[in-house]
Amino acid sequence: GMIQPFRNETEKGEETNMDLMKIGKYIQSRRKAAGLTQKQLAQRLNVSFQAVSKWENGDTLPDAALLLDLADVLNTSTDQLLTGGTAILRERRRIRVQDVVEGFEHIEAIGRCFGEDSLFYIGMVDGINEKMNMDLIPYLRDPKTREALIAEVLIQGIMNGCTVDMDEVREAIHNPNMVRAIEGYLAKTDEPTETNLLVQSADGYRNARKLKAGTVVVVRKASGGITMYDSDGSETAEQAILSAQTEPIREIVCCRHSGETDVPSERLTNGLIERFPENAQAIVWLRGSDGLSERTLSACR
Repeated sequence: GMIQPFRNETEKGEETNMDLMKIGKYIQSRRKAAGLTQKQLAQRLNVSFQAVSKWENGDTLPDAALLLDLADVLNTSTDQLLTGGTAILRERRRIRVQDVVEGFEHIEAIGRCFGEDSLFYIGMVDGINEKMNMDLIPYLRDPKTREALIAEVLIQGIMNGCTVDMDEVREAIHNPNMVRAIEGYLAKTDEPTETNLLVQSADGYRNARKLKAGTVVVVRKASGGITMYDSDGSETAEQAILSAQTEPIREIVCCRHSGETDVPSERLTNGLIERFPENAQAIVWLRGSDGLSERTLSACR
């Protein structure tokens, strides 16, 4: 089925550890430095002009799903954004990967110590399942999905301004796609980088959704906005992607559940080109063992 990206903005008062006015002023100063009006920034991010105005006035924070793209457009990092430009003045807290590994062992230990029928244990597991939209215990029992949980904690930490030692990551996580996703987030929060944002967004979204089957399709529209879809490759899913295209697209990436990138199906390719002939020149990003490559959508026919 189709799942649209979440659009939950954080209201003032919810994030007590963040100075919203300071963040707003920083966004405004970076926007002006980039030579963009509020309206132009809104168009690039596919949000309303009022949303940008609210950020800059310190009324709301940008939605988490937009942070990477906002940092990219403003030529800064998410860490700088969330600290109003002062991230450089403080040392970033380092997450020890071993602490994360032990953390999950402690969750299991509570089940052993209290008994798996204890309300404390059941309440903790149910709370995690509800917040994360997952089934924690089977995930912990399968070594592959356990790695995905460790990666998820690390990515959340990085998005919150922490750093991590990639050697420790490689020791604990053997899935190369997860390692690359963590590297991508780390590079993005350290400083602006040439890493392709669209592929990075697809990786992050795929990991967050714990995709077991199907494909994440990520589209960058002509106006700059990024939209992400879960697609099972069915005609219904692809029709929904096509009908959502109200303007030409600039780039597209199809990120399979294994983390590999793939060309769009022939049906989706033809449908996109029929919808807007100029889509024939849109860039399709592919990632193989030799890194990123690109081709035009028309070359995928």
